[in-house]
Amino acid sequence: MLNSDIHSIPGELRTVLEHCLAEDPSPDVLVSFMPDLRKVLYKLLKGLHSRQDKWRAVSHTLGGSRSLDSH
Repeated sequence: MLNSDIHSIPGELRTVLEHCLAEDPSPDVLVSFMPDLRKVLYKLLKGLHSRQDKWRAVSHTLGGSRSLDSH
């Protein structure tokens, strides 16, 4: 996943929610919008997970270099 992909998520989420909320409330409406909502939330979690892995790698590298510098 590209880092820029995560930046589109608020707009995608807003679009799905606006369309859902524009309908008369009912369980059927919720069920019909769940696949789209699930896709957006999955994309968000994948993007955050990707960033978390990168952050851990950088944090580990920086933490390791600091401990070497302090000795």
